[in-house]
Amino acid sequence: MQTSVQNDPTPIIQASDLNLRIGSTQLLDDASLAISTGERVAIVGPNGAGKTTLIRCLLGLTQPDSGHIEINGRPLAELSHTELARQVSYVPQQLAEHISFTAMEFISMSRYAYGGGGGLHAFLIRLFETSSSSTAPSSTICVAAHTDD
Repeated sequence: MQTSVQNDPTPIIQASDLNLRIGSTQLLDDASLAISTGERVAIVGPNGAGKTTLIRCLLGLTQPDSGHIEINGRPLAELSHTELARQVSYVPQQLAEHISFTAMEFISMSRYAYGGGGGLHAFLIRLFETSSSSTAPSSTICVAAHTDD
């Protein structure tokens, strides 16, 4: 039996006309993006092109100077931290050296926004763990957004 994901034309993540300047450097210049259910998108470009800055704006970690961002049809600015955490997941490109997580621990932490304490528990264990683990984070940015379906 073969299954497929049907693409819903309504974007789950939509950004339009994002601009961000820091000092004399224009980091984003009218950047726009729309991602619909079922799509897989890669943001590629040379160092300094604004890939990480765009992701940080989509997550609400960096405020663009102008432009508009919606997650599942709602303006990003209207979402509480909990609502956003239930819809968007983020694995940073780099973590502090003394904090290393397994993939399973990251997945467990994502449940915290739904009232599960497992995520916080896993985080605190790793944060205060003193063992010399050699687990190193990968150099990957991963952002996933989902609907409540």
